[in-house]
Amino acid sequence: NFQGTNLYQRSMTFDTLIVIRNKDIVYIEAENTDSVIHCLNRDILSRESISDLEKKVGEGFIKTHRSFIVNSRYITGIKRYQLAISQGIELPIPEKKYREIKEKVLRAVNQRQNEIYI
Repeated sequence: NFQGTNLYQRSMTFDTLIVIRNKDIVYIEAENTDSVIHCLNRDILSRESISDLEKKVGEGFIKTHRSFIVNSRYITGIKRYQLAISQGIELPIPEKKYREIKEKVLRAVNQRQNEIYI
């Protein structure tokens, strides 16, 4: 089982298997019943639900919203109800989940080496 290391994803076309390294995933976005996996160099459309993908990616990812799972290595900041990630992207955080998400983000950032938060 490669959980936490690689995400194996069936392509929307034909019966192709795509291997995606977790470190290449910036965030995952729900798109109706499908998902879009936003990677460093491309976006991949998946037929799997965001809930199924959340189980596959494992540690290092934070579900910040019912529609978003974020790779904690790409988090660059957090402010009231917004999570900033690399590439200048800001994702919403629900008001009711803000404190919980902020604590998860702070724990994740504390585990990264050679970085500080201010």
